[in-house]
Amino acid sequence: MAMSNAERQRRYRQRHHSNVGRLNFVVDAHTQVVLRRLATCYGVTLREALEQALDQTEVALLDALDAGERKRYYAGDLSLRRNGGDAGQDENLPATSSAPDDRDQAILSMVEAGESYRGIGRKLGIAESTIRGIVKRHRQKATA
Repeated sequence: MAMSNAERQRRYRQRHHSNVGRLNFVVDAHTQVVLRRLATCYGVTLREALEQALDQTEVALLDALDAGERKRYYAGDLSLRRNGGDAGQDENLPATSSAPDDRDQAILSMVEAGESYRGIGRKLGIAESTIRGIVKRHRQKATA
């Protein structure tokens, strides 16, 4: 008896995706465009681009957390939502010190020297939006 297409697909998934979970979700058009741009820029698949973005986000988050918060994060007990949710259960994101760290200071000095956000991003391997956020944050602190 011939194998059905569904059975063929099931066997293929078993062979090639044994350690992978399936995640289905819908994204808006802007997110899809950004994800495609990232994938094209890095020469990877959409899945790999998403994995890289999530990995980088998690690394940045873990760098901002202290040891106790990291334990709670890995246990799934840390809530970092800024707004909404149940009262009393939300926590603010970790506060950053008012003094810029070494990377922020390097970025601020490059901006003051007249370098473009794109040029800085290429040199440091970070996104222009990250640079804009750092500059904006430090300008707000300076005016406060």
